[in-house]
Amino acid sequence: MTKSANQIEHGTVSFGVAPDATLVVRFSGSWHLDRNLPPSTELIPVLDARPTAKRISFDTTALADWDSGLLSFLTETDELCRNRGIVADRAGLPTGLRRLLELAEAVPEKKGTQAAAKRESFFARVGNSTLAAEASAREFLSFVGQLTIAFGNLLRGRARYRSADLIEVIQQCGASAVGIVTLISFLVGVILAFMGAVQLSQFGAAIYVADLVGIGMVREMGAMMTAIIMSGRTGAAFAAKLGTMKVTEEFLGEAPNLAVLDGEIFTVTPTTQPAASVPGIVTCTLPPTRLGFASPSLFLITRSRQEGDGVAVFARTEDVTNAQAYMKAATMVIPLIHRWLGTEPRGTLNIVDLPEKGDAPFEDGSVLFTNVQSAEPYKLGDTLIHSLTHLYFHSSYPWLQEGVASFMGSLWLEQNLGKDAAIERLDNSRGALSLAEPGDTADRVRLVQASAEEAAGALGLSQR
Repeated sequence: MTKSANQIEHGTVSFGVAPDATLVVRFSGSWHLDRNLPPSTELIPVLDARPTAKRISFDTTALADWDSGLLSFLTETDELCRNRGIVADRAGLPTGLRRLLELAEAVPEKKGTQAAAKRESFFARVGNSTLAAEASAREFLSFVGQLTIAFGNLLRGRARYRSADLIEVIQQCGASAVGIVTLISFLVGVILAFMGAVQLSQFGAAIYVADLVGIGMVREMGAMMTAIIMSGRTGAAFAAKLGTMKVTEEFLGEAPNLAVLDGEIFTVTPTTQPAASVPGIVTCTLPPTRLGFASPSLFLITRSRQEGDGVAVFARTEDVTNAQAYMKAATMVIPLIHRWLGTEPRGTLNIVDLPEKGDAPFEDGSVLFTNVQSAEPYKLGDTLIHSLTHLYFHSSYPWLQEGVASFMGSLWLEQNLGKDAAIERLDNSRGALSLAEPGDTADRVRLVQASAEEAAGALGLSQR
């Protein structure tokens, strides 16, 4: 029997040879990671001394208890045996340990998955740094431009936001910061008083400590501490809120491939696929430069995309054939829009199929949520011309924004069903448009007069 030279407090390993020339590895004591365990390399000189050994067995009769330390030893031993063409007989191991070894070998590590890092050349690093600086500068200028436009709209009274959200943000930036500002200012005042008292007492001027703290905090330190603490607290709060603008959703079956955020379309890719009863995960990160106070609306869905003239239809699998009617309807109504509103849209109309047939259609920015159903193209034109008009004409006055869309719908009816149907449409929509703006009748009259020039320029002067 050959004993290992590494004698430790608990776990030990020894080697011997059976009558049939099988190399026997004996384990004894407690094998735990937090103790000094013998390494698997002790087996190498034993194997070198017996080059004719073709089989290894294990003896665990003296083994007390064990954890993953023994599992790691056996895994490395199996690797040594495979490299030398030696068969490892696991019959002498505990049942739980054999199962863990089988589980560890069920998913072997893939070779070459960790590619060696390649050092870029000097010019490549300079080029990448230049492109990154250019992209950063472009994003900064874009953000400043959006902020300037938003602030200008606010000064002109054309900014669109919820007053309740604005008041909440002002409260979070101001009133909610009073507590932390008061606490920090008090602590700074105490420190200033203590340090001032130590120094002034040496000159018999300790009576001026109160003046030092009062005048120093009110005239100098108070304003500075308030500005620093409020800006730091508010900035950290906004940064934390932006950092959480990442949506992670679990799914079973078909993976979502489309995200609709505040009227904008984004493509998402699953990070993991579902397996058996384990769901997959899809992640969508919200844009970091979104301005405004309203809470974002987000939809994660699975749809098939088809593009047409000025529209993109995202339909469910069973409604893919119905998308052709919507694209044909868009082709029919766009010439009428070009004749009245010009040929420069602000984007593409995205038509998203609703989850259920009975769901009510609605608009969100440049996205029309509707049931993509089988219908004649000319019947769908009434709906599409309303949504497409919003891409060609935009006004800060809601009644004018919807009024022009209703007017274009009336022109479409006149073209297809006659003048009487168009007049009936205008007459039916007049009451709803009058309620689109707040205020009394005089307020609405002033709004109509203020926007008359805008309406004439959009409709009368654009007509050929």
